[in-house]
Amino acid sequence: MKLEQLQQIVEIEKQKSISKAAKALYMGQPALSGALNSLEEEIGVRLFERTSSGVTPTPEGMEILQLAKQMLECQSQILNYGKQHRELYGNINILLTQAYSFLFSDIMLAFKERYPKAKLNIKIVTADDVIKELSNGNANICITLWEMFPQYTAKVLKDAGFQYETFGSHSMMAYMSQDNRFAEHSSVDLASLRDENFLCYSSSFWAETNKVLQTDSEALIMTDRENLKRLLSTGQAISLLPDTFAIRDLYCDQGMIKLVPIKGTENFAQAVDYLIYNGKRQLTVLEQKTLELLREILMHISEDSNKY
Repeated sequence: MKLEQLQQIVEIEKQKSISKAAKALYMGQPALSGALNSLEEEIGVRLFERTSSGVTPTPEGMEILQLAKQMLECQSQILNYGKQHRELYGNINILLTQAYSFLFSDIMLAFKERYPKAKLNIKIVTADDVIKELSNGNANICITLWEMFPQYTAKVLKDAGFQYETFGSHSMMAYMSQDNRFAEHSSVDLASLRDENFLCYSSSFWAETNKVLQTDSEALIMTDRENLKRLLSTGQAISLLPDTFAIRDLYCDQGMIKLVPIKGTENFAQAVDYLIYNGKRQLTVLEQKTLELLREILMHISEDSNKY
């Protein structure tokens, strides 16, 4: 018997339905039914009466559910003891997509100050890698822009068994040298940009962007953020990027790179800050505390991006 099984039967009692409990637990109904059957066989009693309208605990099930809740409460007390009475240990792996790479040092320094005995690894990835990296267990948490393109939906995350929280929204902007002919414009339409040379940080991002831009030329792919900004500042190309790329950026702050809003295309690449983590299991104390830290940091992103 595992604590996970006790959490499952408590959720079944709460939902009064195996199918609703399965949905709340981010698992399939057959899997939850099988887990319930296995637990009943292991204990030797039937825990629930199944009817067409749902499930209700048997008398024996009521007693076992009470014991299960007590055990889960003990587990909670042990975890809370750890929060209050000792420094946290363990490893946390965080994914940042390129739009949030400016947070690398902020997260690293804040985490080290709060949890000096825990180990933090941060990896910069493309949005295409988010689900794969989280699903493979290579990361605990991800900060990314989501909803920017059709394949990045909340449903995709739910189907993969992830929890998520949303924060501010961000727009695609045209990034260009201060000497570019459009640099002083209050806005620019995509049709006017089609003859420009383009830079982009990933081929998949460019492919999706160009579905709307519809230019025949190929973008130069530059995965390194600093080199991408340097080339933009010299006027050799322009780029279409979320406004987060300008936050705390020296080139943008000093006016070497200008951001020009894009007009004439409704809802073109409007994206949302997403904080994504595992929804299939109970989070560790270190994961919970890291999420609290990241929420604090994300709350300030919209404030920083408003000036652009």
